[in-house]
Amino acid sequence: MADKLITNKFKTHVVQDFIETVKTPDATFYMFVGDHISGNTTVIPNNSIQSTTIESFNNMIFAKQITNSDVAVMATRTNWTGSTVYTEYDHTDGDLDTKNYYVVVNESSFFHVYKCLSNSNGASSTIQPTFSDTAADDTYYETSDGYQWKYMYSVASATFNNFATTEFMPVFENANVTGNAVAGAIDTIKVTSSGSRYDNYFAGVFSTNDIKVSSTDTYLSGYSSEVLYSLGDFRSTSNITGTVAASSGGSNVTGTSTTFVADIESGDYVKVINASNTEQFEIKRVFSITNNTLLKVAGTFSNAFSSAKLQVTFPFAASPNNSFYTSAWLTLTAGTGAGQYKEIIDYYNDGGKKIAVLESAFTTVPSSNTQYEVSPRVVITGDGLQTLNADARAIISAATSNGVSRIEILDRGAGYNFAQANIAVSNVVSSTVAAVLKPMIGPPGGHGKDVFHELAATRLGISVTFANSEANVITTQNDYSAIGIIKDPLMANVELTIKKPSTGANGSDGSFILDEKVHQFTNIKLAGYFTVNTTSNTVTDATGVDSDLQASLSTGDYVILKSNNNWQLANVVGITNSNTMTINSVGLFSNANTIVYKAKLTTTSFVKTIEPTFLYVANVVGQFTQNRKMIGTVSGAIANISNIEINDFAKNSGFNVLSQLTYYSGAFVSGAFSNDEILYQTIAGANTATARYHSTSTISGTTYVYVTNQVGGFDTDYNINGAESAAVFNIVTKYDGDLLKNTGEVIYIQHGDAVTRTNTQSEIIKLIVEF
Repeated sequence: MADKLITNKFKTHVVQDFIETVKTPDATFYMFVGDHISGNTTVIPNNSIQSTTIESFNNMIFAKQITNSDVAVMATRTNWTGSTVYTEYDHTDGDLDTKNYYVVVNESSFFHVYKCLSNSNGASSTIQPTFSDTAADDTYYETSDGYQWKYMYSVASATFNNFATTEFMPVFENANVTGNAVAGAIDTIKVTSSGSRYDNYFAGVFSTNDIKVSSTDTYLSGYSSEVLYSLGDFRSTSNITGTVAASSGGSNVTGTSTTFVADIESGDYVKVINASNTEQFEIKRVFSITNNTLLKVAGTFSNAFSSAKLQVTFPFAASPNNSFYTSAWLTLTAGTGAGQYKEIIDYYNDGGKKIAVLESAFTTVPSSNTQYEVSPRVVITGDGLQTLNADARAIISAATSNGVSRIEILDRGAGYNFAQANIAVSNVVSSTVAAVLKPMIGPPGGHGKDVFHELAATRLGISVTFANSEANVITTQNDYSAIGIIKDPLMANVELTIKKPSTGANGSDGSFILDEKVHQFTNIKLAGYFTVNTTSNTVTDATGVDSDLQASLSTGDYVILKSNNNWQLANVVGITNSNTMTINSVGLFSNANTIVYKAKLTTTSFVKTIEPTFLYVANVVGQFTQNRKMIGTVSGAIANISNIEINDFAKNSGFNVLSQLTYYSGAFVSGAFSNDEILYQTIAGANTATARYHSTSTISGTTYVYVTNQVGGFDTDYNINGAESAAVFNIVTKYDGDLLKNTGEVIYIQHGDAVTRTNTQSEIIKLIVEF
């Protein structure tokens, strides 16, 4: 059997395609609730027609349209928590989507999401990433705990909470982050193995005499002074607080009233000075800091010190060995010109100065007191297709025998599809164990380009609020234990009040025909006027104007023909030339001044009842819009829709909230029905129909009984009876649900604990769907 993988990208595309479909007028989705009978009894739906369609409609109570703002792409939620190790991004990790490689941070008004690019060699995250410290184009945001984060997007708290659960969160694009993403950049390089004896690192501060030096040595005669810099003049800072002591042959420095933790870091150089004889001192590199009164240096002291002074200092001098720093970076870290870096292409001791030869001159020339660091250069090798080379340097730790502690990216480069990295050292450096480095290749387009795929957002979030009674459209009585989603159900019992476009009077221009299909439409007028042939199917330009029908229309398009108050909807079956087309039927009228519109059909239905001022239509696909025209496909009759109702409820704002309960007006003869009991009707001694009682309401003095699971229809002017309560209700009028039963596609069903409704309650229903 072949191994198969449905990728996360495929799942995300399915979710995005669903959301795009919700946004278009081509499909309509509703979230519905139902089943007031099962209560907390477990019901397991299945894929049978009985379960998905028949029972869903029998049990349906009410529904609400799912709109653009009700859907979101969802990803697993990981809240940032201190003292937690987060997984760093790794393009080779096939299980990355199962790990906590990104976090969400709650900052009151907004939730912010960050991807972890580096976890500081597996350390715990102790500093929360903060939005104010980032920008949309930040590519290297590092917190003081050594974590590197990439800001991805923000969500207003109200929107976040509308969709979020304890397990999942909504994902949205940030246009700035997307726009600033760099394809093929090397954002991080992981240190897989630190290696050792990378001694070609060095920190210093320039003096005036170090910058653009000159030399009489013939070896350097070929270089311009613009690229010659002297390294290693001794300079130190002021004394730190307190006094220190050290033993000859020992590596410990003990302090009294000292502040080692605040003032010194591992890897710094310190100068221990004899208080009584300042000519006696030793410079050592700090190996570790235990606390404010104890630190350890690399190597041992040659002298003993008591009540001595301690200064943080830079090295006394760079290495005297020629070529020792060749291939390293010289990086300006503070002061004038900070942030610039140059490769040292040669290093030479002329006997008086130790001179670094740079690859080219600094754009901003450093000045005295500019701090610099010399560090091993990381050589990044791509496949040759990169569009901009990346640069990086190795940060060395004395605590690991001068091994590599981390890699600092100097320039991310662009266009890398593949990368390898190693550390360049001259043959003078006695590195014994090479570090192993792993460049991390960003996702297609770069970090932040496609947040949905990058965060493995493979779930669909749907959040719909049923706001109490939704302006008295849905019931606030009884309960429900099922929810579901239905696509493109048809409307029933739609009443359209119509007016003539020609005069604005009640009625229509032309006469609609029973059972004909009618459409609402949008249209664009074509140039010129046309003649419509009433004996053939041709429509021809009558004015000599080049109407360019071939550019304006295609076979299969709909057109609307209009002459005075006569209208016709037709389908284009062929275009002869720029001025002549054929349609699917002969013209209904003839006039050389006929206007032709290219039409897009929207809502569709069938005429069931015709009255002078309104039509009843059924099997409605889409949603009718108030104050727009509708046309009959056979009759050519046309009318403006001035009012839209379903079961006497105005729907001019659209069919966004629907009730699917069947209900009956009338009066109780005796008693009152019990929740969920079976109702039945007996005519001529036989039980003719049954239903499940849902609720009763009284509106403007009229009593209505609402039911589900109707089997057969209760006849008006007869009584219905309660099987348990023995109550009797006399029916006057019947009203069917707003949806035509068993139409559309039920695409999701879920049963759970019963939710009891009240007249003071609204519910937010959140669904997380995984494909």
